[in-house]
Order: sequence, then C-alpha cells, then structure tokens
Amino acid sequence: MKMKKFLAATLAIIMAMGVLGGCGNAPTAELDKVNAELTAVKAELEAAKVFDASKFPKWFEEEGTWRTVENANTANNHPGGFIKDASGKPSEENLKAMLHMASLAVTSGGKSDWYMVAVTDPDEQKVIIGDKYGEATSDGTVTVLVFGERLLRPDVRTDESNTYQPDRGYYDAGIVTGYLNVAAISLGYGTHMFMTPALPGVNGFNDGDIGLDAKKYLEGTKYYMASTHESFSTENMKFVCAVVIGTLDEKVESGVTQKEFPDNWIIWNK
Repeated sequence: MKMKKFLAATLAIIMAMGVLGGCGNAPTAELDKVNAELTAVKAELEAAKVFDASKFPKWFEEEGTWRTVENANTANNHPGGFIKDASGKPSEENLKAMLHMASLAVTSGGKSDWYMVAVTDPDEQKVIIGDKYGEATSDGTVTVLVFGERLLRPDVRTDESNTYQPDRGYYDAGIVTGYLNVAAISLGYGTHMFMTPALPGVNGFNDGDIGLDAKKYLEGTKYYMASTHESFSTENMKFVCAVVIGTLDEKVESGVTQKEFPDNWIIWNK
C-alpha cells in the first residue's frame, strides 16, 4: 500500500516538474523545490533496486495482505475483499511461482508426501468452496487444494507405500500451506483458507477415514517421494484444506479481517 502511495507521489512530482519546466517564468524557488524532491525520489528508486531479504518481515506486516480476505456476504451487504473480475486473478506465471515456493517446504523425515492442485475454473471453484461462509471465489480467484499422505488408516489405504502417521501428515501439509500463503502475499495477493468447504463427505480429520471427497482433482496424478526417489499414485492422498487466492480490492472498506494477532511467544533462556 505504501509503495503505491510512493509511486503516486513520484508521478505527481514528475508532472509538476513538467508543468513548471514548461513555464518560462516559473519561480526559481519552486523549481528548486521540485528538483530537490525529484532527486530524493531518484535516490529512493535506486535503493529499491537492491533486494534486501532482511527487510521482508517488516514489508510483510506493513505492505502485504497477510490478514484473511473477507468473503462476500449478501446478508449484511458486504461485497467481499477480493477483486471479482479476471483482473484480480493470479497470472499463470505467479501461480507457478507460488506453487514452486510451497514445494520448498521442509517436511517430516524429508518425505514429500503432499500434493497441491490449483483449480482456476471459476465455476469449479464455487463447487468446491460453496457459499456457507459467504462467497469467496469468482473470476478473480484461484483455489489451491492441499492434500497429505500418511492420513489414512491401513484398512482404508489401497497400498502399503506409506504408513499411518496423522501427526506428521498434517504437519507436512500445514507447512506446505504456510509456504504457499507467504508466497501469495509476497507476490501481492491475499488469501482465505478453508478446512470445511462444500466438498461432499465428512472431514474425518481425527479418525483416519477418507474425509472430504476431492478425488476427481487427483485423477491420473502421481507424486514424487524425495526420500526414496520414487513416484507413487495420489490415490491415498487426503484433502486437508483449500486456499483461495486473489487480489485485495482496495476500494472495499474492511476487505480483510480485523481480528487481533497477539504475540503469544517468549524467548526462553535457562
């Protein structure tokens, strides 16, 4: 947000420079003032060219859309926080960059037993997410489904390629989802996450059962297990969550949640 204001100010200065420069009798003091401001802007732009990763946490909080983007709710006339037309939809290049960054997530035992499916079709996104919590999807969004292995009981699995370790399975899928979220924010997008979308079935997070039915999105796919250098069918993957990604509509008042985010942590020393 601050960067956009900065660019707007820069444009205003450049326009003022052009106007004053076109006046033969422009006051010297005014020209000097604009020249000084333009010099400062040039310095800012030069500094911006240098990428400094140490500034990312500060940028993330001050510039990024890290709060959950609100769903549209007709009951209270809230339009929702995402841009709804195709202009807000993540580009294919950016979508691939997000998915790749999520693929860099560290996992339990080095197992890459998770899978992501990016659904770009607006109608299909609506089928997945539904409107129980308001309308989240549109032509301006992409919905990423996150799946995890090690989440099905042995009597439910169709093979023995993996073991039933729900703690590690959810741990891995959670880390991948976190990386995906940070990647989306870093590219200028916002997100809304769903654990209970409109997919058929019962979640079954704690009983090792099939859970919500999202099998059709996995048909014909395989995942690569980095720890064993083998590929396996995704038929034993279990749906964990859906992440709706889009661009925040800055014209909407209260487009993101306003809940409190406390610092619930300490630095412990013996």
